[in-house]
Amino acid sequence: MGGEIADPNNGGVNTLFAKFLLMEERMQKTGDERIQFVGKRDRKPTYVFLDNTGDIRYCAWFSRDRKLIGNALKEGFPLIRRKLVAEERKGVLGDEEGFVEALNDMPLWARLWEGNYDIEECKEVSTRYVSRVEHLDDLYKRRLQRQEALVSR
Repeated sequence: MGGEIADPNNGGVNTLFAKFLLMEERMQKTGDERIQFVGKRDRKPTYVFLDNTGDIRYCAWFSRDRKLIGNALKEGFPLIRRKLVAEERKGVLGDEEGFVEALNDMPLWARLWEGNYDIEECKEVSTRYVSRVEHLDDLYKRRLQRQEALVSR
């Protein structure tokens, strides 16, 4: 598959995430349920950061920004907790611009399933790489379905 940099001419197949999906596929072929390949993207966690001045920042899974929620030393943890709960309830569309930007960072083969691709991008994929792009798209779709099944248990 070549280098590490995603290239639009080959559908962005040269990414670490692509290698992860292909390795996961190989490991599943063993048929042994004890062997599982777990990725950081299996769950989309949010993060809370506390710095040494008491500032508490919130970072959603898709965001590059750490939003200042408040200061624990000045406001106390009960108020900060309420603010964090309110922020979490906004969901991913609370920062729609950041969410869309994060989706656009995904390779084309993942965005095919998500539906947020431009038809012009598909035209850029060299015909010799179409089968790889489709294969990665299928692996990504199956991974999302497995994740949904785990969450709904």
